[in-house]
Amino acid sequence: METNEKSPNSPQTGYTDEFLTHAFSPQNVGVISDPDGFGAPRGACGDTLEIGLRVRNDRIADLAFLTDGCQHTVACGSVVTTLARDKTVQEALQIDAEAVMDMLGGLPPDHVHCARLAVTTLRLALKDYLKNRQAPWKKLYRT
Repeated sequence: METNEKSPNSPQTGYTDEFLTHAFSPQNVGVISDPDGFGAPRGACGDTLEIGLRVRNDRIADLAFLTDGCQHTVACGSVVTTLARDKTVQEALQIDAEAVMDMLGGLPPDHVHCARLAVTTLRLALKDYLKNRQAPWKKLYRT
């Protein structure tokens, strides 16, 4: 449901309740120690987003994100990790920026890159997991 008027519970206008929930009470914030996969790119706007994840039986059992970005990046990190949790690796690789934006009820055009950054970070973490699975001994030498 879109919020068109400023209400006492809504610090901004034009944002959905879902966006406000993920932006101001994000899910899956934190660090996964010794993750099976990790991604941490820098976005075009200068924001960084990192995701660490743990995979069990080809399903994402645990994951967490951290960011130094704006509330839009926080919301997108929260959503992408929520969407990926309990998915198979292949299912999670199919999550795209459109799915993130749909769950948030849309983003302003100047913040669409935040959804792309979140998806890129998830995919990098998943690709890192797949690479580590092929040569698990290399994980011991990561710094």
